[in-house]
Amino acid sequence: MNEYRISVVIPAWNAEPYIARTLDGILAQTYPVEEIIVSDDASTDGTKDVVQKYVSKHGERVKYIWHEHAGCGGSRNIAIRHAQCEWIALHDADDIWLPHRIASQVRVLQANPQLKWCGANYDVIWLNQDGGTARISTQRWSAELEAHLRADRPVDFFATGMDLAYYPSAMLMHRSIFDKLGLFDESLPLMEDRDMWWRVALQYPLIGYPAEVCCHYHKNVPGAMTDFNVRGPGRDVEATILLRHLQTATEIGGQVEETYRAFGKRLMYDYLFREAGGQATIRPDLVEGLRSGFGLTVRERLVLTAVKALPRRLAYRMVNRYRL
Repeated sequence: MNEYRISVVIPAWNAEPYIARTLDGILAQTYPVEEIIVSDDASTDGTKDVVQKYVSKHGERVKYIWHEHAGCGGSRNIAIRHAQCEWIALHDADDIWLPHRIASQVRVLQANPQLKWCGANYDVIWLNQDGGTARISTQRWSAELEAHLRADRPVDFFATGMDLAYYPSAMLMHRSIFDKLGLFDESLPLMEDRDMWWRVALQYPLIGYPAEVCCHYHKNVPGAMTDFNVRGPGRDVEATILLRHLQTATEIGGQVEETYRAFGKRLMYDYLFREAGGQATIRPDLVEGLRSGFGLTVRERLVLTAVKALPRRLAYRMVNRYRL
């Protein structure tokens, strides 16, 4: 039996075109997982038929759960509740794990047994209208951070939060996190994953992060369960989450509050910079909450005022060039 018993949880909605590819990637792991749970969010295509073939072939190792529509967070939560193992690996139905994904994270956890969660490096695969690869985005870090990660050393989530990216298909989390802090917030229309990361990081600041690329995150996938829109509710939700966790950080105090405030201040300024340049819409009450919660220097206020006064097209180009 493996030292780390792992359940993989996969929320899926109309995932027939790619769920087999996803399951094959999990089954090809060099460090085998014990359990795979597909949580079907009321799909209307052939998702069930595809997954049932894997259930028939692999028995209890692959489980299929159909449920009424619950959204991405709700579907993920249903799978987590059914998971039997000590560690929970998250996976979106349209992404791909490379064969060493779990092995790389286990290596980092073995080197740092105090850790309760682990992210991983990944490439973003941008798809064209035909489903082919349009371009690939790779994370870029400083030489210092690269050396730190290559040594399998953990990082402070908020201290490196503007340098490292986290997304569900790369996350491995100990079950005790969910027992202590709860599951994904189903009241959020989107970004429930970011809410979870920030909630966890306030209690468990250190996280593992193998430097090698472990996953392929697919963007522009038809039928994907989430779609972030900065001109829709996206920035409102993100600002709400940022302010919600500021309150928690303030209650905790000390280094946790200091690190979160520094992280939040950079994000807040980026939000307001985009809003001033017409690249995002944020409710006025949230704008005021961000300003009062994190504070603005005189220079920052002047910059935002100047950007807002520019012609829209010029402001848009300026934000594209100078935003975070």
